[in-house]
Amino acid sequence: MCTSRLGRFTQAAKLLPPNSVDAVDLNCGCPQGIARKGHYGAFLLSEPEVIEGIVRTLDRELAVPSTVKIRLVNANELQDTLKLVSRLEAAGASVLCLHGRTKEMKGQSTGPPNWDAIAAVKRRVGIPLIANGGIHTLPGLVWDSWFLEGLTQHTNGRFRCAS
Repeated sequence: MCTSRLGRFTQAAKLLPPNSVDAVDLNCGCPQGIARKGHYGAFLLSEPEVIEGIVRTLDRELAVPSTVKIRLVNANELQDTLKLVSRLEAAGASVLCLHGRTKEMKGQSTGPPNWDAIAAVKRRVGIPLIANGGIHTLPGLVWDSWFLEGLTQHTNGRFRCAS
């Protein structure tokens, strides 16, 4: 789900029938114009207090875990993303999914994901992290899986890869 309204997300999640989902996901990764217009998705990344508030409320009020998908907050300052993931983990997020690009990196400006930034986020958090984006071919999956396996061994943590 995606929203910028704390109460609306919680209300929607509470409408789900008991035992019908394993978790709820706050999507703060959508870089599309509709997300800008609706004030949600990746356009909330500049408002970490809003995202943190939603996650904290979900953690407090729902019986299922909450997950959050984000993008890199800023291409030039990794600390912004590291601060955000720390806040989300502290607020109660059970899993994070990181698309290794910024919201500006889309269409013809996509470029490769920033694997070093993903590795830094993995080292920062103590919850599972899903790396997202940039795998388009089987050889790409094999290489990236090898990279991530080495990263997992290096950080002594869990790392899951999704395209």
